Parts: sequence; C-alpha cells; structure tokens
Amino acid sequence: MNAPLTPAPAARALGELRIYLTQADKHAAPGLRGRLFPNPLAHALVDHAHAFGIRQATTYTSGYGYAAGGAVRARHLEVETGRLTLCVELLDERARLLTFCQQHRALLQGKTVVFRAVEQWEV
Repeated sequence: MNAPLTPAPAARALGELRIYLTQADKHAAPGLRGRLFPNPLAHALVDHAHAFGIRQATTYTSGYGYAAGGAVRARHLEVETGRLTLCVELLDERARLLTFCQQHRALLQGKTVVFRAVEQWEV
C-alpha cells in the first residue's frame, strides 16, 4: 500500500556562494601583530560573513584536489603543506550575497567564486 502523500514543503529561494581557496591563503589583520601572524583567509571570510549577517557560513576541506589550475595536492598524515583546496560556503538571499561580494572584493580577488540558486525547505 502506498502511504498518503503529504503536502510539499514550503520552499524559500536562497543563494549558495562557494569561494574556493587553499589552506595557505592568509588575511593580515590590521596592526603589527596581524601582519606578523595573519589569520587563515577562510576564517576571515566566515568572520566577515557573520558580522555582515549572512544566514550561514561553513568551511569544507578536501583530502585530495587542486584549485585554480594548480598542482594536485593530497592530504598526508605526516606532512601538512597547507596547499589543500578548501571551500567557504555562504547561504543567504542572492541580493545579500551579491552585496557581501561587492563589499569584500579585496578578500575575494583571485579566488574562484561560484553562485547557484538553491531552495530552503520548511519541513
């Protein structure tokens, strides 16, 4: 017997922004300490997204891959090169993601930035 169909979940249009970079990419904070000990760019992007009010920000690391046509890199238990590809994913409305990109253009310069439309389901 087939189960009765339930109504489709309510859907809300959102955007997904993916920013591809490497673990070695850094962002120097203001001041001498920030220049001597720069933070990972991925952390800076998530911090800026949070301060901007972006709905969700997550980082994903890879075990094997390459970015921007560079060499293929693999995770190794004994050696960490810092060159593995990682992705910062931001979820919010398209207009907010576009404004975020425009205001943080300097942080995103030279990175692969991909947008796609997605739906949030209210189940």
